[in-house]
Amino acid sequence: MVNFYHKRKFTLPNGFFFNLAMRRRLRFLFSVINVIGFTTWLIFNFYQITDWTPKPELLNQPIYFISSNIKDAEISLRAACAIESASLHNPYSEITLLTLHEPDNRTTTQLLHLIPNVHLKQMNIAEILSDTPLYDWYLQGDYTESLFKLTHMSDALRLAILWKFGGIYMDTDIWSVKGVSHLHNTIAKQSVLYVNGAVMMFDKSHPFLHDCMEEFSRNYQKNEFTAQGPDLLTRVILKKCGIDVKVIIGDVDPADVEKCVNVTVLPPESFYPIPFYRWNEYFEDMPVTGIGNPFTITYTFHLWNNLSKRNFTKAGSGVLVDQIARYHCPNVYKLMMINGKV
Repeated sequence: MVNFYHKRKFTLPNGFFFNLAMRRRLRFLFSVINVIGFTTWLIFNFYQITDWTPKPELLNQPIYFISSNIKDAEISLRAACAIESASLHNPYSEITLLTLHEPDNRTTTQLLHLIPNVHLKQMNIAEILSDTPLYDWYLQGDYTESLFKLTHMSDALRLAILWKFGGIYMDTDIWSVKGVSHLHNTIAKQSVLYVNGAVMMFDKSHPFLHDCMEEFSRNYQKNEFTAQGPDLLTRVILKKCGIDVKVIIGDVDPADVEKCVNVTVLPPESFYPIPFYRWNEYFEDMPVTGIGNPFTITYTFHLWNNLSKRNFTKAGSGVLVDQIARYHCPNVYKLMMINGKV
């Protein structure tokens, strides 16, 4: 076996001297060929490019995802599945993935660029938070001392984006199985204790979002993981409805919430059918179609990435997470099959 890391020369059968400089040139050439070949393969084997140009009046609410990966611009296959499934079930919504870095040119990024209604953009945090109650909080910089600074920044950005522009927000570990573009001013409970903002849709300048941003800035708790997310949303609902904050949100009539803050609160099965404390069920056998399907009213699945990110299953295993990916992000699933895991 030839050791390619030694500087000595070796002779190929045809007498060609293969030195280090030549190896580098060949590696570069092969990398260029691989990129060209892979792009061509994507075009002809993944997406059938069609003349998909919906008229402006047909466009539904925009959908926003936020990637808070501080190390690089790589998009995981699970995040790509979230974006493709949202596109599949909301084909007339413009879908934007906002990143901290300039989007790279890796495999998943190339695939997402082929989806007609998906756009990847580098975000300007200061610009997004400007002219909102969160801007002073951002300038003070207390969040930089938090162990959960990325989570809290994501919590802040989603509120500001929806308040400024209106639309739908989804975490990058949310996999869609039904369209949600017809829903407005809606969130869902994650349990009897909290509502959750991993999926939410609001009209531009909705007062509830402004109330949430004011509460966020006024009572920032940098050492609490969920204080600016589920805790915040739940607390603001109870306060604005004149209900003691010690009351369990599950005991509050959703109709009363809709009257006092103009927000529809859906049951957990809508967006979070598997609670975080049962996240391991994603890696078990469970039907998602036909008789015995427990998810008939479900729009999305939350993978609870903080808990499940180190767990994978073999692509083709047939467990719940594998079934969802196969049917609802079929093109990303092909990459998962190549990669060997979901």
